[in-house]
Amino acid sequence: MRYGLDGKLLDLGKDKEVPVRELIHEMIDWFLRDVIDELGTRNEIEHTYKILEGGSSTDRQLRTFNNTGTTRSVVDQLVRET
Repeated sequence: MRYGLDGKLLDLGKDKEVPVRELIHEMIDWFLRDVIDELGTRNEIEHTYKILEGGSSTDRQLRTFNNTGTTRSVVDQLVRET
């Protein structure tokens, strides 16, 4: 939780820590790849991949704050994204 998508999680199958993004990709492939269209979740899965690549809203907020040093910039960004 502390490191978000840049952190690691325990992969029980491999019995070791792996990057969060890698594990989520693996879980989607393992559990959903064959049934994405049957479940009607293609758009949601594609959005998940976008989040994995570009980061979550939290990642973007932190990046904006680190670049500008102001919470006002973060709020402005949230308004634009909403």
